[in-house]
Amino acid sequence: MQPTTLSLEEFEKTLSEIHDNLQQFILTLETEKSFLENSKYDELEASLEAKTLLIHTLEEIAVKCQALLSTAHFPFNETSIKSIIAQFPAYKQSDLQNKWVEIKELLKTCDQKNLVNGVMITTLKNYNNHMLHILTQRPKESVYSNQSKKMYTAAVSTREHKA
Repeated sequence: MQPTTLSLEEFEKTLSEIHDNLQQFILTLETEKSFLENSKYDELEASLEAKTLLIHTLEEIAVKCQALLSTAHFPFNETSIKSIIAQFPAYKQSDLQNKWVEIKELLKTCDQKNLVNGVMITTLKNYNNHMLHILTQRPKESVYSNQSKKMYTAAVSTREHKA
């Protein structure tokens, strides 16, 4: 079963929505990174809300795209997307193929930027935990005292020792 013209139009619209939302997501990730680098934690919280909204929007678009492909009896994968693009008139195919390539690149960029931000957040969390540990607990033993060197004076019983 081949998709109808309306389905092709809907598919084209969905690709554009994915593209536009990924571009917006990248801007949100860049803003998030800037807030992390400059310790603007109040602004970071608002940015997190925008990021969450974009993630939900992208999830909704992905479900919509999956349903669109499913009604046309296509699995939700790259081969199907390329097959559908091939069904468009020749003058649109090139633009849609370019848009698909851009979407894949945007996804990679989003992944990399999100990974960097995650590393920054983890680093800040670890630093804060370390500082809180120092501020709230005293070390049990001083690093430079003799207490840190424990002497074990257990009896040793070996043949060499007995001889």
